[in-house]
Amino acid sequence: MIVPKIAIHRMLPGLYGWQVFSEEEVMDEDYGDHTIEECLENAIGEVPPSMPLVEIVYCGFHMGEVNAADIRASADIMANRIELLHEGFARSA
Repeated sequence: MIVPKIAIHRMLPGLYGWQVFSEEEVMDEDYGDHTIEECLENAIGEVPPSMPLVEIVYCGFHMGEVNAADIRASADIMANRIELLHEGFARSA
């Protein structure tokens, strides 16, 4: 099964961009969101509803595969988890 990937990049403090991939092909992308939550809300709209899982990558760190419905329902909670995971990865790197 192909799992779409949402890659979120922090360009500057308070400025983010995202890309949605199907395999290695970019399906859509945008830059200029102000939070990780905004990126998730905008990017998940590009993932077909038939896709149950989404891989998340933040600043080059693999955050895991998550239920797409969880992102649609609670992007704020998912954004918080991403920030906490990234802090842990960054400290150990």
